[in-house]
Amino acid sequence: MFRHTQAKTLCKVFIFSLIVLIIIFISQSSKGVFSSTSSQSSVKINNYDEYYNAVKKAMLSYDSSLTLRINHYDKNVYNLDSFKKVLKDNPELQGVCTEAKISVQPSIPFKVKIDFKYSDSTETLKNKEKAVQQKVQEIVGKVIKPDMKDYEKEVVLHDYLVNNTKYDKRFFTKNMPNDSNTAYGVLINGIGACQGYSEAMYMLLKAVGIESTVISGDANDGKSWIAHAWNIVKIGGQYYHLDTTWDDPVTEDGSNDSRYTYLNLTDDQISKNHKWNKSEYPQCFSTTYNFQNLNIAEKDKNGNVIIPIKSYSDFYKSIKTSLANGDSVLSLRVLNYDANVYAVASAVNKAYTSLSKGGSYSWTYYTDELNNSEYITITFK
Repeated sequence: MFRHTQAKTLCKVFIFSLIVLIIIFISQSSKGVFSSTSSQSSVKINNYDEYYNAVKKAMLSYDSSLTLRINHYDKNVYNLDSFKKVLKDNPELQGVCTEAKISVQPSIPFKVKIDFKYSDSTETLKNKEKAVQQKVQEIVGKVIKPDMKDYEKEVVLHDYLVNNTKYDKRFFTKNMPNDSNTAYGVLINGIGACQGYSEAMYMLLKAVGIESTVISGDANDGKSWIAHAWNIVKIGGQYYHLDTTWDDPVTEDGSNDSRYTYLNLTDDQISKNHKWNKSEYPQCFSTTYNFQNLNIAEKDKNGNVIIPIKSYSDFYKSIKTSLANGDSVLSLRVLNYDANVYAVASAVNKAYTSLSKGGSYSWTYYTDELNNSEYITITFK
């Protein structure tokens, strides 16, 4: 009986030893390097808030590891969900802190160690962070005026971003550098992808006291659903979607063709080609600060003002006036577009006849399905 009991005891000890050696590994697959700095001593943790704040502090300092002594350890509370939450709450880290591993050693109190992986060395990341902060202050000082309202600040920051950034086409060939997924790539290098655009916009808005966050979701580019990032911004007490990447489309000739299509949209509007986990983000249902309600003067890629058209009378009058003035290009945004009503060829020919003039012309167009508008650019030769 004694030997049987002793054997059971030894078995339990063996099993417990195996448990001690188990390492919990959770990571996000991404290239990067482990930082050379780490917390010098363990941090005592009594609750989740202390745990979250310790993880956040380590990540913002680019520490390579964090050792914790946790009282009343619960694996359902003290896990890598905190790592994901810090990334969500601090978007500027999303393209920088790329991976985390957690190991747990049963003891009293439990010993928990988290190892972090970053996109670059600690020194390089700190230098880039400093450069970005300086650039943000430079931009704010350049475009923000003391008497501006929040939506006006948002618009000029949006304009700065889309007018001074090029989308990194290397995304399509799978050889894009990691910097393009960060605010550094967008603000310092002037080139980036959606993650970089949204992080940069987040930092600019934060600098002028406007609440925002970065959404991680998917968007339909007309062919398939692809991973995508954009912002939710709080203006006038209400939340709106803001996608600066899609307001800065890639053009065939490389020219700048900034838009306001994705400025301050509702959930319903942007859901036409974006999707995300709606339970994780604020609801967006207000249209008060949608760009169509802000009387913003849009311009085409040549710098010509785009004339908003609400009726056929406006449409025909704009064409006739442009011909009479000898303009070479006319850009229009037709609201509630109907191809049967707004026939370009018919209207131009009618205007030529009315003015007793003749000439050749061509036109291009694209559809803003989110706002039910048609953008038409007519070139007179």
